[in-house]
Amino acid sequence: MDPARLGSSSEPLRIGDVAVADAPVRVETSLESLSDGVRVRARVEFSWRGPCRRCLSEASGSASAELRELYVDDPEDYAATAELDEDDTDSTPRPIGEGWIDLAEAVRETVLLELPLAPLCDESCEGPDPGSNPVTVESDTDPAGDDAGAAGGADPRWAALSELRFDPEQDQG
Repeated sequence: MDPARLGSSSEPLRIGDVAVADAPVRVETSLESLSDGVRVRARVEFSWRGPCRRCLSEASGSASAELRELYVDDPEDYAATAELDEDDTDSTPRPIGEGWIDLAEAVRETVLLELPLAPLCDESCEGPDPGSNPVTVESDTDPAGDDAGAAGGADPRWAALSELRFDPEQDQG
């Protein structure tokens, strides 16, 4: 399945900085016809990419997940009249639209839920290399009173913290 078809726009599927890689999303399905619908079981496999949570270099990997869905003609009526078998689905039944089963939404949800929230480039990653990213300490005589010199090497995700100012006298009052 083309990853672009899983999204509602040309943007790749992503959560934060982690996105599905520009590679096909593989979906292996098993369909079972039921008297009142179709049971779908699928295995979804895909690749992802994003920044390492420790060193911010590019991290990538692959993930897989199981998908179980039940498709019926009228999901609202079915949910009201039938007891869902635990083996059928993890959610409410989905509609069969004009004789077709559209797996795109279910696959999209499964992929998004399986994206890593804090990926690592390697399990042994120790973070930034101190030789290429030295830690600097500004002197107390800095006329600007901020860390302007260190901001060039700072992680941009933490930039808002440089705006914080604490007044020790206010804390004592």
